[in-house]
Amino acid sequence: MRRFFSWVCAVLSIALFFASLTGCSSGSPTTTAAIPTPTKITLAPGDSSIDLGSTLQFTAAAQGPTGGTLATVPIVFSSSNPAVLSFVPAAGGLACAGKWDTGSRLCTPQGAGVTQVTATGNGVTSAPVTVYVHQHIDTITLTLINPPTPPTPQPDCITLAEAPNVQNYLEFQAHAFSNGADITNSVGSFSFSATNSNVAKVSTSDPTLNNNNGKQITQARFTASTPGLTQIFASVAGVNSLPAQIPDKNGITHPYFETCLVQSINLQVRNGPTDTTFSIANNTSGVFITPTVIDRLGNKLTNPIPTLNWISLSPANATLSPVASTPPSSTAGTASVGTKAPGGTGIVATCVAPTCNIGVLPVQPVYSTTTPADQDYVGNPIVGLITGPPVTSKNVFVTTTQCDTIPGCQPLLIPIPTKTNTPGASVTLPSSPNSFVFSASSSKAYLGSSAGLMIFNPANVGSSTNPVAQVNNVPGKVLAVSIDGIQAVISDTVSNPNQVYMVNQPATGNASATPLLIPGATAAAFSPDGLKAFIVGKSSQSDPNAGDTLYVYSSVQALKVIPLSSPADAVSFYANGALAYLAGPNSVTMRNACDTTYAPAA
Repeated sequence: MRRFFSWVCAVLSIALFFASLTGCSSGSPTTTAAIPTPTKITLAPGDSSIDLGSTLQFTAAAQGPTGGTLATVPIVFSSSNPAVLSFVPAAGGLACAGKWDTGSRLCTPQGAGVTQVTATGNGVTSAPVTVYVHQHIDTITLTLINPPTPPTPQPDCITLAEAPNVQNYLEFQAHAFSNGADITNSVGSFSFSATNSNVAKVSTSDPTLNNNNGKQITQARFTASTPGLTQIFASVAGVNSLPAQIPDKNGITHPYFETCLVQSINLQVRNGPTDTTFSIANNTSGVFITPTVIDRLGNKLTNPIPTLNWISLSPANATLSPVASTPPSSTAGTASVGTKAPGGTGIVATCVAPTCNIGVLPVQPVYSTTTPADQDYVGNPIVGLITGPPVTSKNVFVTTTQCDTIPGCQPLLIPIPTKTNTPGASVTLPSSPNSFVFSASSSKAYLGSSAGLMIFNPANVGSSTNPVAQVNNVPGKVLAVSIDGIQAVISDTVSNPNQVYMVNQPATGNASATPLLIPGATAAAFSPDGLKAFIVGKSSQSDPNAGDTLYVYSSVQALKVIPLSSPADAVSFYANGALAYLAGPNSVTMRNACDTTYAPAA
């Protein structure tokens, strides 16, 4: 018995020894972190359309309770119709429009059809995405549907005017073809677009459209929005249609949608049809200029009135603030006159891209008149008088012009207050000017010189900011400054070859210059809207006796060159900008600003 007890004690001792060794060899038991459960799985891309045998990459993200991404959640992608679209674990989210081989490298097409793709992470599944698998699309057509039935003709354009029995939209049907076969029903939803999205607004949810409650979109409505031209397209699976061909009233098709172009603008003060002048005391308000805008079908555009470009011919005396067309009000679409100083001004308006008659090439502005008539180019402006005591707090600026020929001479710009007629503190100029032209608003001035253009800001006189900035690479003489003061024409007739620089100085930022090879430029003028500059120069760089030539510059069109039949040494625009006058020693001629057609004036 004692021997058995000793044996038991020995066994227990050995067991306890090994137990203690086991306890020393491991600090804590091994554990595996729990996979978090997402609150949402997002799947991208959305509904898609792909060719048989192609691949489509899907990605998914698991979101936690706070909206953050749970990167540790494994995602499994699945297809409801694996005979059409399949996934394999080795390819992750790369779907095969067919069947993967065993190495997940080759995708073999199986058959066309529709499937739904989902992504699942730790028991949470994403919203399904529909994928259409189809034969390769080689052609998409976009055709007009629901056209007017005879005897009602198809209109030449779609008007903005609201009137009974007037349709402000067109509707279209898209079709997809593969080797001549119509496969529209197998390709899913089309996307519709316009090259100028402001001209026409697209929608696919209108009740007259047959889009299967939004499940397969094949039709779209394009509604007139802003006067202009735009091409419209349909696309699916990376394939685009040609521009839709739209017939006019004679059945002739055109590759664009037209929101009826503006044909004429008539201005009046307030609502008086014959009220074309106004008088207002300085520092007061209450004068509104009202436009009557007619489109090319003869419709009056009132809701909304197209956005016009308003111009004060004397911005130092009066400015214009357009009143928004929406929300509707008694002054919507008008322009409010703001007074700045006693004196006179003229007021005109234009319809021009990018806010009106968009997409018309070449650009053809429509100029306002106060006597509405078709092709009335010489329409008078609204004439206004701002009354009040004369302003006596302004300066006249004078400058030296001969310092480049006198050694040690320092060119200066000297202000002379009109109230005291006593010269003030001078401003040092970096070079001797050969020309000095203020903008119409007096906000800046351009001084030409052989060493480069100088731009003077009178508001900085007496401050820590230098009022004069020099553009060294633009030598020459200032020929013209636009009404808004942003653009200037500089002529360099000294360098060989001669050049003209079109300078653009925005309200903020540095000036930029566009050089043009125009020889012997001696006169220039900007249209009131600043869209064009007419420049008189010579036809040849090498022949000093070459005939005079008119150069028409626009930032949106190529430089136009027009030989002149008689010499010209001055150019100026009519008040509304529709006509330009060229004067010379023997005659005065005028030209239509839109197309520069010629007509004798005197």
